[in-house]
Amino acid sequence: MERKLSARQVQMIALGGTIGVGLFMGSTSTIKWTGPSVLIAYIVAGAFLYLIMRALGEMLYVDPDTGSFAKYATEYIHPVWGYLTAWSNIFQYVVVGVSEMIAIGGYMQFWWPHLPGWLPGIIAVIFLCLANVASVKMFGELEFWFALIKVLTIVLFIILGLGVILFGFGNHGHPIGFSNLWKYGFFTGGITGFIFALSIVLTSYQGIELIGVTAGEAEDPQHTLVKAIHSTLYRILIFYVGAIFVILCIYPWNQLSSVGSPFVQTFAKIGITSAAYKKLNRHGVPAYSVVAISLGILIGVILNAVAPLFFKNSGNAFVIVYSSSTLPGMIPWFVILVSQLRFRKAHPELLKNHPFKMPWSPWSNYITIIFLAITLAFMFFNPETRVSLSVGLVFLAIMAGVYFTKFSKKQS
Repeated sequence: MERKLSARQVQMIALGGTIGVGLFMGSTSTIKWTGPSVLIAYIVAGAFLYLIMRALGEMLYVDPDTGSFAKYATEYIHPVWGYLTAWSNIFQYVVVGVSEMIAIGGYMQFWWPHLPGWLPGIIAVIFLCLANVASVKMFGELEFWFALIKVLTIVLFIILGLGVILFGFGNHGHPIGFSNLWKYGFFTGGITGFIFALSIVLTSYQGIELIGVTAGEAEDPQHTLVKAIHSTLYRILIFYVGAIFVILCIYPWNQLSSVGSPFVQTFAKIGITSAAYKKLNRHGVPAYSVVAISLGILIGVILNAVAPLFFKNSGNAFVIVYSSSTLPGMIPWFVILVSQLRFRKAHPELLKNHPFKMPWSPWSNYITIIFLAITLAFMFFNPETRVSLSVGLVFLAIMAGVYFTKFSKKQS
């Protein structure tokens, strides 16, 4: 709750929060559902996410505040939406954290097959908890460097992958070329498979709205905000599209293993196998909340131990758990788009000289809302994400019930 995050830290928090298991492990499922056309899915989703970020940016430029989109939901829509947005954000990151604990166990077992899947998760949760409760400045610095590691890993992956494609590195000097992009089909799952893939693609972009959470802690909110929004999206598109492009060139889409990550496989091929709450502590950090969320993420450690009893591989468990965050994770996006429309009606005077307006509003808002709604609808028709969508619906129904029960009693 202190303005101690610099522009470089805010950008890396948004970038690092988005580049994660959705790219490293989720890409296996999206490629399976739609083949090489997943490249278009990442570009289309990225374009709509840019519009969402611009809608958020228009409001943040005038009112930069920690936890902004929950505040905007309360102010411009209804308090229940502010409540649901805040809890959806928590639920989303707990679920993503759980999926990351599943993924980290699978990654570590690639190098150490006999290592218990739950052990890396325990170590990761303890470290992350300690890093978050230390101080805002330390959190920002750690997040910057760990996000930078992820970014550099992807850059190295793209460079080495291009070496395989163009010069045959790791392939006995025989360049693989680009023919795998079309040799086995491009839109392999048709329009249905393409839209199925969008659910995981969009989920992998969740976290980009972290700029809205961190804006209240930035040293120079307006300058930091504009710079972060402009730079973050094209960087993400480069990393996602570039990395997926390399994967699809190196591997025929229908031969990618359903276990593990194409990233790990590619490094191995080349020969590289080691690649807001109110109670604050004295450092201005919501320590109780950090500990509570860390305990929630521990569910992933438990799932790593019991998942083999119910799923053939960790990839199946990962998709179910990870996509459970899709609907709750989209709530902030819907809220941002609707709040911005009402923000304009409530404050027309602020828009006269506003330097960071949402492009093509209100039509861009409506089209983006329809796009998100279609993706959610197709999640119901996909057997692999139907349960996940139901989990999100049940969570939102429960939290709405809690809100009306709690606040209707207070009002009466």
